[in-house]
Amino acid sequence: MMSNFTYKPSDYRNLIRMSNKKRLLVEGKEDKILFKLLLDELYSQKNKIDIDSAEDLINFDNAIGNRQKVEAICQSLTNEPYNHKLVGFVDREFRDFDISDTIQDNLNLHKVQGQLVWSRGHSMENYFFDFSILRDPLRDLSAAEWFDDALYLFKQLIDSTIRLACSVSLVGHELGILKRIKCSVSWQMLNILVASNNVQILFNSWEENFITDQNFCQEEAKKIITRYQYWHQIIEQADFKVVRWLCHGHIGIAVIWAVYSRCVYDICCRNKRGNPESEVAVVQRIKEENRTHTCASWWARKAVVNQCDYPIEVLKLLDITLSD
Repeated sequence: MMSNFTYKPSDYRNLIRMSNKKRLLVEGKEDKILFKLLLDELYSQKNKIDIDSAEDLINFDNAIGNRQKVEAICQSLTNEPYNHKLVGFVDREFRDFDISDTIQDNLNLHKVQGQLVWSRGHSMENYFFDFSILRDPLRDLSAAEWFDDALYLFKQLIDSTIRLACSVSLVGHELGILKRIKCSVSWQMLNILVASNNVQILFNSWEENFITDQNFCQEEAKKIITRYQYWHQIIEQADFKVVRWLCHGHIGIAVIWAVYSRCVYDICCRNKRGNPESEVAVVQRIKEENRTHTCASWWARKAVVNQCDYPIEVLKLLDITLSD
């Protein structure tokens, strides 16, 4: 059960030492909820693991990020006899990817360092980047009349969608503007090429968005687009399995919803019924945290029956066994 106060590192280590149960330490509230959803699917196990958030529980004197907090705590317990009581889980981010004129994944697995596990891809959201997982959340959260046709169209575009999102991610990573670029791609600035199953950004609209909504100057906006074109050429040639894990998690979710919204709009226009923009508004009004939560729920259902990728290494370290 979560405490109402924060712990200093020494206090948290003492909590681990005194605990009779294993604990899972993650970076923040969102990761905590995702693991609670996964464990909730394991009904017999759900009350046996306490999940802590570095964001809420650990108060370091020096200002470091939540990932570094988890890593520091796990490292500090390495030689302690009770270190097995704590499992840490952190975002991989862009680590151990070869990002150059070719894109390679130097891990191809979950990295395990003692009791610390890295996410398989950039962050937890990357586990959702598969149409078999995305279909149900998109259906459940969009009460659009033509959702079935829109889902069929989106299925054809999933490869192009993730490649587009990954290209945006690399621009943000390279230029240090990940937060500012995250929600810069809207459905209105996308163009779907049905014949080639591709989705494109309309650069004039994107540039205008950077200048009017993101407070970039014109020179900066043009540089972002130039770098996007550079990275997109490379990403187009990369193995999709690598692209799927490299893509920034939050950018990926934002772009997925933008592309699906465009699908809804185009399908409504094609059928010449109703108000296309009103149909899109139904999809767009879903908040980011609700999108992630619903994706995580469907992902957890599939994970417990081994139908998708998930951090099984964490469950093993927590002594949780999934049935075959």
